[in-house]
Amino acid sequence: MKLKAFSVVIFAICSLWGIANADVKQKMTVLDPGYVVPEKLKGTRTVEGVRAAMDHLIDRATHYDVDALESIYHKDFHTTLVLPDGTVKAYNKKQFITIFRKQAEEGKVQLNTWADWHDFHVLGNSAVSVLTRKHSGMTGEEMLLLCNIELRFEDGRWQVLREQIYLQPLPETKTKTKAKAK
Repeated sequence: MKLKAFSVVIFAICSLWGIANADVKQKMTVLDPGYVVPEKLKGTRTVEGVRAAMDHLIDRATHYDVDALESIYHKDFHTTLVLPDGTVKAYNKKQFITIFRKQAEEGKVQLNTWADWHDFHVLGNSAVSVLTRKHSGMTGEEMLLLCNIELRFEDGRWQVLREQIYLQPLPETKTKTKAKAK
């Protein structure tokens, strides 16, 4: 229960921070889903460069492209998943890519590419992207994923170093569950 409350607090802070920082939101509106990052910016230490790296991650992961994930994930990659019941799962690069490889071998359909971008922060060779995703890759059920993704610029490209992902049922799932309980 404490982890669930913690994830709600994190989500609330991110939401409030986004509202309180309209200048950041204004800068990010340029990066709508249809926005194409110019080729010259893709490997740079800019918000646009990080966005391009994140778009590439989402595209390749949702297609189970394990070869691409080998270069997208940093050698020291670590991800922590907090499931809706409070269970915490942690994986290193090899373990996480194995999950994608297994799903590819099972012939899983492409995952949902939907993303709601909340924040990008670049400081030298480090960057953070905060976003909400929707997909079913971790549980088999379409979920909301509240994500904090840390990147490192190394070997001429942005690489994903850490992911903290909080999985939550979709709002309509909560409503349906409450309706069934009555």
